[in-house]
Amino acid sequence: MNKLEDMGTVITTDVLVLGAGGAGMCAALKASESNVDVLMVDKCGIGWNGQVPIGGGILAYVYPDYVKEWTEKVTRGSGFFNNQDWTQIMGEYMHRSMMDLVDMGLTFLKKDGEIDILTWGPNIHVTLFDAPKSLVALKKTAKSRAIRMMDKIYAIDLLKRDGKVVGAVGLGLVDGKTYIFNAKATIIATGNCGYMHEKTYSSVLGEGPAMGFRAGAQLVNAEFNSSYVWGIKVLGKELMGIHFYLYLENAAGEKIMGKHYPELMVGSHAVYTFDP
Repeated sequence: MNKLEDMGTVITTDVLVLGAGGAGMCAALKASESNVDVLMVDKCGIGWNGQVPIGGGILAYVYPDYVKEWTEKVTRGSGFFNNQDWTQIMGEYMHRSMMDLVDMGLTFLKKDGEIDILTWGPNIHVTLFDAPKSLVALKKTAKSRAIRMMDKIYAIDLLKRDGKVVGAVGLGLVDGKTYIFNAKATIIATGNCGYMHEKTYSSVLGEGPAMGFRAGAQLVNAEFNSSYVWGIKVLGKELMGIHFYLYLENAAGEKIMGKHYPELMVGSHAVYTFDP
């Protein structure tokens, strides 16, 4: 029988986090609070990877004393198709999660020294964080907590022993090596599976859900894999959202909307300053 060392580079850790975007970073930072060895592995460059840096930096917010009413409103608005228990938990943790992000180093829009809670409609509130620099800030905190990081490694499958996940296998995209990760706990945070949609990211390949499925995990909420938002004027109205159109380029590398359709662009009218 071949030894693991003969099959690739073996790396051992307590907690293995596959994916170092917003979710992966937060998972690693929370795990580090338990005084365990944490390793993040990402297929891109950690700090500038994932979808968060070019997103809108919009974080929904629920006031702690409004959770019950908010849960009922969301449930009615979804036609009772939502998981009401999960919705309740999400509302209860919203404020705490925001404060956790502050402790992790994320910078939010502030007013008079306090995080500014914006109103987008009747009892609809959001906060804004500095999206382009968000993962750089979280990476800085991760380094300060001695969290190990390895990038340009593509995780391809989970390792199982006696019916339990004990790590993962990855391929080095630069060095071509095979990496075998042994871990007491493995967290998948590699993103969704929207690569087949022309209007979203080519890097969201769905390897995480696929690995989990092959290992026996149940998959839910697959409808969110193809979620994207446009921010252009439609029938004279502006649609707020994640402004993906700002990144559309032609073959010459020119920004299409800015050059040919400046009248349709929105989003650049509001400039926010994020002070620490």
